[in-house]
Amino acid sequence: MTLILSAMTDRLMSFSDCLLSRQGVHPDQLLSRPMSLGPEHVVVGSLTAVGLRQKTVQIDPQHHVLWAGREIVASHLIRALDEAILVDPGTTLATVIAESELSAAERASISLIYHRIDSEAGLLAREFHNCKDTIYLDQKITFAGTGDFHFIDDVYPEFPFPANDDSEQLYRAWLPRIAYAFALEAVGHETINFGYGGWFELSRALIGRLEKVPYLIKFWGWNGETLESLPCFSAWYVGHTLCVGRFEFNQGMETCDAQLTQIPDFLGREPLPSLDAIAEGFQLAAVQLHVIIEQRGLLYTSHRPGDWPHFVIDRVNGSLVAHFGPELRDEIEQMMRGNLAPIARPYTYPDI
Repeated sequence: MTLILSAMTDRLMSFSDCLLSRQGVHPDQLLSRPMSLGPEHVVVGSLTAVGLRQKTVQIDPQHHVLWAGREIVASHLIRALDEAILVDPGTTLATVIAESELSAAERASISLIYHRIDSEAGLLAREFHNCKDTIYLDQKITFAGTGDFHFIDDVYPEFPFPANDDSEQLYRAWLPRIAYAFALEAVGHETINFGYGGWFELSRALIGRLEKVPYLIKFWGWNGETLESLPCFSAWYVGHTLCVGRFEFNQGMETCDAQLTQIPDFLGREPLPSLDAIAEGFQLAAVQLHVIIEQRGLLYTSHRPGDWPHFVIDRVNGSLVAHFGPELRDEIEQMMRGNLAPIARPYTYPDI
């Protein structure tokens, strides 16, 4: 149960889900995830969802790996890659796999996507193991996992005007799909039934470095006249720990407490941070995804810093508290009344 994908033009965007499963039915295993209000028993076919894992591993600012498949085998190879990079930063994934002494069955049990930036030339290289590779919307994409056909083939974003550049085209291809997957998971188990979900990690390449992207997704309801505030989910990193806060901003509220999910570092390089450290380490979202649920289905819009007011988190009386300004609601309402055009109006599913 997984999904990993890397898309490249002259830029890079990659993402991975966080769902972890075990073979068989395990009634004692309960899954807690940001989109649910409490632990639940989730069985898909012969698999039981048992937890959340980071599947994008940031080894250092110039090297990161996406993994899918058997966790123990992936951990063995990624740790070997980490050690090899200390000796030779230009080491290849193929070399590490060849020297791993893993059996053919063990190699077939995992998929890996490896991104590396040359420290001298600054060039980005991508290698992959046991993944699919194709051209999609003029992008070279590499992907693996049980959810790939649903995520790529069954979701159809639609846009009223062309993209301005390759960067916007890259975001358009994948951010609406991620928003749609979150919407499906928020109201049911459809994405999990297709074998992926829990949360997504986003990554990108900047000049000379790779980085994971803090982002948020905010849901709204629109009845043609008034805008209803639905839950907001904001993700950021404290060290190597992924923190996801669920915030219930009800009508008229500008502050609320957080329901917090922590997903630890895959390599176990640090303990989970304290609430004080989580609040102090809060990162503003580099991308905001807004999903508006209304009579025609789902509308989606995406904005980057500077375009929208940010959510801010503080520690108050022992709790994490989120704040946002009323300007955000006003701008969404203006957009829905036709004064501001949404960036995207995706999803052709008539039953949503």
